Amino acid sequence: PQDIVFSVNYRANDQISVTEAEEIVAPCKCDSHIRTVKGELTAKKAGIYTLIFDNTYSR
Repeated sequence: PQDIVFSVNYRANDQISVTEAEEIVAPCKCDSHIRTVKGELTAKKAGIYTLIFDNTYSR
């Protein structure tokens, strides 16, 4: 596969560990080799938003 998995996590502050982050966008597989993938996120509250791109399983 030549796709990528995308997700977004949120932490209110850096005292919260990454493993305890709240998943606000569930992992979604995108066919980025076929078309451009676009999106946006409006921050609803102050904190740390982590955008995760995972292609560890790709060729």
